[in-house]
Order: sequence, then structure tokens, then C-alpha cells
Amino acid sequence: MKNLYRSGQWSVTLGIILMMVMAFLYSSCEKDHDIPLGTFSVLIDGKERSFNTEAKAEHLPVEGGYGIKIHGYKGEAGATNELSVIIASGKAISLKTYIQGAGGDAVKIQYMVYMLFWYDEYSSLKATITISEINSTRVRGTFSGTLVYQGSTSQKVLSEGVFHVSF
Repeated sequence: MKNLYRSGQWSVTLGIILMMVMAFLYSSCEKDHDIPLGTFSVLIDGKERSFNTEAKAEHLPVEGGYGIKIHGYKGEAGATNELSVIIASGKAISLKTYIQGAGGDAVKIQYMVYMLFWYDEYSSLKATITISEINSTRVRGTFSGTLVYQGSTSQKVLSEGVFHVSF
């Protein structure tokens, strides 16, 4: 019986397996890598919605901490739907996943649906926001959550949310 380890075939096989695992992990982490700057979109109850009008990020004043708000409009600003994704933390906002109600960070998603002279406001029951890139000029990441209409049990499910916006 031939010893694979001594013949070098084992190390080649192990190397190929290791490269395949690394390629899979890299591609899983980079799913938001090709998102163009100015993108802010999500599936709301399975329907694709873009909030690219005036999509941007801003630093929020947080006493003793740091905060960012990513927001944009669908259609004309102030005349149609608005989406906001908010993180506040005692530490600088960094490359990590922020989960509403976990880890001491404040995480919130707000969705405003404007109609003639009033609006419906949905706020997150649960939210997950992942920051995959952040620097002084832009922020990129993903988000999802379940929102509830203020004063009722009506819910909206947000999935496959992505953002890549400037500060």
C-alpha cells in the first residue's frame, strides 16, 4: 500500500481543500463588495425597494459614545417613503455586526410611509446591521429586521438590505 503522505499527494490534496475553503469564506464575506456608492436598498415583505434619493450617512452626537445614521428616500425627499438605519455605541463604530438588544449598542431601523397629509411610522422590533467597511468618507454594509407599525401589531419584514453611502 502506497503512503500518500510521503508521496506528496496528501499535501497537494490538503492544499486544494484549504484553497477551496478560503475561496468560499472570502466570497461569503464580500457579498456587498460590488455595491455602487449611493446605494441603499432592501426587500420589504419580499418586494425590492430602493432608497437612493439623497442616500447618505451622517455622524450622530451621542453622549459618551459614537453614532451613525444611514438614510435615504424613495422618490422625492420628504414627499415619499424614507428609511433610516441607526447605530449608537460607547465605542467607535467599526467592522462588526450590531444586533438590537444585544451587546450594549443601540440599533434601530425606521421606515416612514408618507401619504398626503400624514405618515405611518414603523420601528424595529429586531434589527441586525453589519458594517463591512467604514472610513472618513463612506460606509458599507448589510441589514435586516422586523418592523412594527406604531400603535399596532402590523409588521414588515426587511431582508437582504444593503448600503454603500458617503458621509
